[in-house]
Parts: sequence; structure tokens; C-alpha cells
Amino acid sequence: MKRYIRTAVFLALLGLLGACAPRVQEVVEEVALPDFDTFGPTFYCGYRKGTELPHQVFAPSGPVSLALLGGESAAVGVEEGYALEGNLSRQTLLVHYPGSLDGCLFPPIAGTFEPGGPFVLVHVFGGERERIYSLDGLNEEPRGMRAYEALTPLGERVGVLVFIEEWVDADYNDAVLLLKGAEPLR
Repeated sequence: MKRYIRTAVFLALLGLLGACAPRVQEVVEEVALPDFDTFGPTFYCGYRKGTELPHQVFAPSGPVSLALLGGESAAVGVEEGYALEGNLSRQTLLVHYPGSLDGCLFPPIAGTFEPGGPFVLVHVFGGERERIYSLDGLNEEPRGMRAYEALTPLGERVGVLVFIEEWVDADYNDAVLLLKGAEPLR
């Protein structure tokens, strides 16, 4: 019986203290994060486009990963890979997606590699196996690639977003890649 009385007194005191405590009200600003499957113009499959970066040649800083996040392309069959800067005839294709791109891929398709030196990105697409390079001089205008900082929705830098233009409308959203473990040289 004494135990119940002590518990009741304790709860009453606790309630009294709670009633006497000053009220603190904090307004927390809500951050609107996009859905993971948002595709452009600012958010791409869970990543935000940051500052524009050079996109011609990249230097590895350890093992490199390249992921195909998605895109808006009618081409069927895309492949992503690389070639060493001085040896473009020897290309290594890491990622293959057999369909046409219509938004984000879940999960993204990724491959890792250790290039051994500065490298150029290669995008292969369509039935004719056309190629687009990060080196603008190898592409027919307006085809090409552009690079931006890859940021999380909260602004943390996580790599490089690479945007690819396959056709002629210069929207640079036909394929979007996430490059990690490398930095642009020029």
C-alpha cells in the first residue's frame, strides 16, 4: 500500500513540476526534399545539381565509380565507360542498360574501375552504337557532356553529375551519370 502511495505522490509531483515549467516553443523550418525519383531541372534521382565543373578529362583519386542514374532518351541501349586520355581507341564499357531511359533507374546501374591515369568518359547509344565523349572536340555539336557538382538534397558534395546530350535539342538530360572518386582536370 505504501508503494502505491509513493508512486501516486511521485506522479503528482511530476505533474506539478511539468505544469510549472516554462513553455518553450521552437519553430522548426521544414525543408522540402524532393522525391528520390525527381528528374530535373535541379534534382536528378536523389542528387542536386551544384556548380558547373570542367568536363573534358578526369583524374582518379582512388577507385572510381560510375553510375547511370537515369535520363530522358529515346535511344535503346546505352553503355557508359571510359578511355585513358592518351589512348581513346581502347575503351572500357562498364555499365549497360538495354532499354530506353525515361526517368530515374532504381537502383542506378554502376561499375567501378581504376583507370591508372587521367581518363575521358564515353557514352555509347542507339542501334548504330554512336559515341559521345567528355572531350568536346570529338563530338558533333550540340552533342556532348557537361559536369556539375553532385550534391545531396541537403547540399553535401558527393561527386560529379555528368549530363549527356545525344541528339540536337541541347537539353543535356539524355543520360545522367554520377562519377565518384575522380575530379575534373580540365
